[in-house]
Amino acid sequence: MSIPIVVYLDDGWGTAENSEICENMALQVKSDLEKSGFVVNNKKSVWTPVQIMEWLECPREFVFSDASEYAGAGYIVGSNNVTHFILWGPFNCDLFADSRNKKVSRFFSKFFTPGTSGVDAFAYDWSAFNNWIVPPIYLITRVINYMLICKAKGALVIPKWKSAVYWPMIVNRLTYEYKDYIKDFREYRNPKSFFIKGSDENSIFAKQPFNSNVLVLLVDFTT
Repeated sequence: MSIPIVVYLDDGWGTAENSEICENMALQVKSDLEKSGFVVNNKKSVWTPVQIMEWLECPREFVFSDASEYAGAGYIVGSNNVTHFILWGPFNCDLFADSRNKKVSRFFSKFFTPGTSGVDAFAYDWSAFNNWIVPPIYLITRVINYMLICKAKGALVIPKWKSAVYWPMIVNRLTYEYKDYIKDFREYRNPKSFFIKGSDENSIFAKQPFNSNVLVLLVDFTT
């Protein structure tokens, strides 16, 4: 399979209608990363758009990798987010958690852990719950798509990265307004103690303060 594509870092990829738009996207990505304090590894980056990119039979986990994992290894949202539980709660399911960092009694985990309600959140119907959702970065687009399929609702925590592949799913590119399914939001500017570091000491989520803004979105596909 061959598709028009531009690749950046290990963390994702972007496509566009033509080379000019694709190049502008790549430059925006590079600018956002540098402004956020990241050191770009040019050996792992393709900033010049290419017409054809062949699939190399690599595992998806290798292509779409990220510093964060389901629980513990990357980041955990701290307890100071009780505000959202008051505003939009009560929440009754934590979709990406483990026995150490769960926010409510019902939670799904990547692997078996004591008290888990199930392994792999995507194997379950989310529509019965008001969900607390802090996914790994590489799963954000999948989370939104699955919420649409399930007609689910909940609070979704994401970095405000305008160059990320999930951003067009959040904001209308013509009006720059949030999509209709986002009913409310809170934005935090370079928050401190918002994320609690997991086992990866070098994770960007372990740095204090966090080097970009964070969004907590009230997502509702029930109507």
